[in-house]
Amino acid sequence: MAAHKGFWRGAMVNLVLLVVIVLLCGLALEVVCRVLPISDSMGWNRTLPLAERAKRFKVSASMKIVALGDSFAEWRAGEGSNMFDLLQKDFSDRGCRILNLGQAGTDVLDYTTAYRNYVGFKPDAIIICLFLGNDVLDYDDASRLKETDQASLESQQKGVRQFIKRHSTVINFLFRMVKQHFSSMQAGSFDKIVKAQQAKAGLSDAQVRSRLEKLDPQMIEYARSDKINGWIPALSVIFPDYYKNLFMESSQKGRAAAESTIKLIRDFYQAQGVKNFLVVLVPESLQVSEQYDDFFKRCGYDLDNFPLPERRGLTRYLQRRLGELGIMTLDPIPALEKAYPAYIPLDCHLDARGHKVLAEAMAEFMRKNFIWKSAPE
Repeated sequence: MAAHKGFWRGAMVNLVLLVVIVLLCGLALEVVCRVLPISDSMGWNRTLPLAERAKRFKVSASMKIVALGDSFAEWRAGEGSNMFDLLQKDFSDRGCRILNLGQAGTDVLDYTTAYRNYVGFKPDAIIICLFLGNDVLDYDDASRLKETDQASLESQQKGVRQFIKRHSTVINFLFRMVKQHFSSMQAGSFDKIVKAQQAKAGLSDAQVRSRLEKLDPQMIEYARSDKINGWIPALSVIFPDYYKNLFMESSQKGRAAAESTIKLIRDFYQAQGVKNFLVVLVPESLQVSEQYDDFFKRCGYDLDNFPLPERRGLTRYLQRRLGELGIMTLDPIPALEKAYPAYIPLDCHLDARGHKVLAEAMAEFMRKNFIWKSAPE
């Protein structure tokens, strides 16, 4: 009997030791994965939900800043390498706290909604990260197609998958690897976007098939398996001249979208009455350097006869028009151009280096142009 008990006691000890070892190895792997470059492409899911970020914010801070934006603002927020984490650290001597309300997949309409729902105090500054790749839109049309509210913003951050992704880089990575081989696990966003935009543009199935043939087959495979952001190649199928129509200062479509976006920002600016109001004109990578072009060409975009000066037309136009309204703008293209590469490979988002560069550019701009409560020591 004693031998039998000793056997089970030993088995339990071994089992406990095995569990402890597995957990420690998993923890070590998690730490390693979070510092490797691969974590850059999985940096949107570990951030806290908007409501939790607002709840934890220190309203008693001597300098309160609200940051608004999409995935560019949200990327790895709270981990230390996000542009606003770095900016807060830079101004820590002033008692600065930044409430980062960035959320992937949103636009300027959503930014104003997030501010209205989660900011119950008067900030000392407001910073809007305006991503020129897809934030500049005809909002007169968009406002009729959707109603943005707090519930819809929060619903995007819930669910079992979001919970797992938010708490583990390793599981997130493994999930992405597995679903590349099982179509039932894939989001199907690429084909959904193509279908939606096809209906909007009035293209036939034959026209879509013909345009799909112009894309690099590997990019289509990557998009369908969620290895890359599906909207980038999907949009090119319907609008291969999308960036020309958006970025060229002579483009009527780009000008109309810019004016609609400016109107939204102007109304928000005037409603808040905050003097330190900055719009950061976050560029698409192909506006920064032609060295990023290969990815977009493989995705089917027409970049022929489209030199850098023309790609930056939208930036110049927004700076001029917003400046006329008394709204400060920051063009980080020169800083990002010097820091090449600063974007995630096969993507349009900034990597850790890009966030650091942008944080430094914002800090320099703020020191020169913001009105502070007291001068730094």
